[in-house]
Amino acid sequence: MRSQRMHLLVWYNSYVLILVLNVTVFCSERGLLAKKNNNLEMMLRCYRKFAVIVAITGIIFSGLSAFSVLPQVDAVKFQQCGAGTGSAPHGIEVDGSNVYMGLPGNHWVGISPSSNCFVSGYPVPNDPTNVALLGNGLLGFSSKGTGGSSPSCISGFNTSTHTVATSNCQTGWGFDVVAKDPTNSNYAWVSAYYVSNFGFLDTTTGNLTYWHLPTISQDCGTSNPSPEGLKVDNSGNVWIADEGCHILWELPASNHSIFNYWDNLGGVAYTPWYLSIDNTNNKIWISATPNNQVINFNISTNAVTTIPRQTGDTSPQGIAADPANNRVDVAFRDSSTVNEWSPSAGEWICGNPSGDSYPGSSPLGISNQSPNYYWATGPLTDTIYVGDC
Repeated sequence: MRSQRMHLLVWYNSYVLILVLNVTVFCSERGLLAKKNNNLEMMLRCYRKFAVIVAITGIIFSGLSAFSVLPQVDAVKFQQCGAGTGSAPHGIEVDGSNVYMGLPGNHWVGISPSSNCFVSGYPVPNDPTNVALLGNGLLGFSSKGTGGSSPSCISGFNTSTHTVATSNCQTGWGFDVVAKDPTNSNYAWVSAYYVSNFGFLDTTTGNLTYWHLPTISQDCGTSNPSPEGLKVDNSGNVWIADEGCHILWELPASNHSIFNYWDNLGGVAYTPWYLSIDNTNNKIWISATPNNQVINFNISTNAVTTIPRQTGDTSPQGIAADPANNRVDVAFRDSSTVNEWSPSAGEWICGNPSGDSYPGSSPLGISNQSPNYYWATGPLTDTIYVGDC
């Protein structure tokens, strides 16, 4: 579909260019001849013909814009089967033919797609929310809870035996986003939303190591730091999206006693939620959900680029970069849409109009699978989707 669109664009652009050049040469020659012979009527005829050609060119450009509509997602919908409703899938990770999810409504982790539905996975303690494949056959999953006195856990799950390997629970912490550590596959990093903490579970021992985010008065105001999105780059640096204080934090791998931070990236007021790291190009993709912004942060230069949204897309949340295939998939929660951005082309290259493929689903988590597929969750409709761009 993309190649057809590009061929049409090239054909139309070439046609318009040749037409404009011919008209320019034609009227230039006629205008000079009319001036030489002092023939006013000849000059007027030339200008009238030029106006007609300009009008035709405008019509052609209108046709061109019609062909510039984004190719739409070819999405397949999977509904839960075998165990009722209420699963409310959140985080999602794809590993070959296996799809793992946090299903808090039914206390399961992991699913297996079938013909038109997904089979519930494996029972685990508490309510699994977000997941991350750690490596070595391990999956990290969080149980956020509701704050206060509710339990909140970060756990390791063995994908071969389908059992919980280790867990560490803290009352009221709100363990949320889970991330793998490329430098140590036994670690499951996690943000603790309600208590301004983040850290990692050692899945071999069950020990939790954590840090507390400091309060920056000019950024936090009366709020406390609220770590949401969290990722670890290939060098072991930890990046945290602080929703409460509107800050992007870094815990450097070389020194775990200091923090680097960036507030109001590039002068843009934003509230970061989820992160995705492009290690190939040394960039971080940020979904600033309340601000309806998708932001690109260059780790090397600290340069910031705000990506323009498609009309109708609101509240970007799940975000997944795939530099090998030149794509960034974004799930827009409130408009129930998913769109794909091409960093090299600088444009949205695939998407679906508001409510078309995912009505009312409010997709949260997203994970891409090479070369063109992505998986997205629909917690409000107990569904998941696989889209083909």
